[in-house]
Amino acid sequence: MDADVTVRHNTPVIAVQEGTRADHVGQACTMEAVLKSTVATLDKPILADAAGGDAAPGEPELPTGATVVEPQDGVVDAIPSAIGGYALSADGLTLSAYYVGGVEDCYALSEATAHRAADGLVTVAIREGQLADVDRPCIEIGVTKVASITLEQPLIVAADLDSGGGNDY
Repeated sequence: MDADVTVRHNTPVIAVQEGTRADHVGQACTMEAVLKSTVATLDKPILADAAGGDAAPGEPELPTGATVVEPQDGVVDAIPSAIGGYALSADGLTLSAYYVGGVEDCYALSEATAHRAADGLVTVAIREGQLADVDRPCIEIGVTKVASITLEQPLIVAADLDSGGGNDY
């Protein structure tokens, strides 16, 4: 198996090629489906957290059971929330951003956006604030949350080797 990453129009294009091992050429094969994965390290980041921070990028551990949230109206004093990890849909168009926010009866997501700069870097902003109708003190307990953001164009695309390159975007 070989994975190759190229960049077209500031979007990484991933091509994975697999074939028959040299020591099995000419032998019968059952062609069983096997889920495989590989890691491709890019020359520069394609995602940035709008909340900033000096933490070095690492391998995020996406929590199971995160509360799915959507932006709500009536949120006051929204502040940026640091993103703990990302998951990208297979089509490259839905980005899930994981973060830690406040308890749902007091706090809500105000904004979940992604903006692609001319150089291809996508900056993701998550802002959460207090619900306007809450008139009591709120306990600041961290709740793992995930917000889905629909991108205008794929963040990463799979190469279509039959047409000689990546998807035309």
